[in-house]
Amino acid sequence: MIGEKKKLSSKAVAVLLMVAEGHTYEQVLAAYPALTYLDIFQAAQEALALLGEGPPSGHVKRMAEIKKANPRAYEKWTEEEDEKLIQEVKDGYPIKVIAQAHERQPSAIRSRMVKLNLDEAQGVK
Repeated sequence: MIGEKKKLSSKAVAVLLMVAEGHTYEQVLAAYPALTYLDIFQAAQEALALLGEGPPSGHVKRMAEIKKANPRAYEKWTEEEDEKLIQEVKDGYPIKVIAQAHERQPSAIRSRMVKLNLDEAQGVK
């Protein structure tokens, strides 16, 4: 409608308030279990769009390419996935193979291994 003031979605407001308070992505996701990393990125994009600013050049295209190659990129990890990852590391599978099986980027596998206190060369620490 003409003259109607645009507003952020309630999801974007909740995410941005937590980020503005200095909370990490992990803390935002813990507070709102239904959200994913992509929701956090989308909240920022929504705010930028409201300001008349777009995402950094090529960002949206890059995110789409990442999701095309790695369909589960930026999604929350489930307990089952964590258990599978732990077993794969114990069994000595290479990061690249694990990443393909989880439909995630190798960097996401390494990050999750750190969070789970796993070591690629030795299995569980």
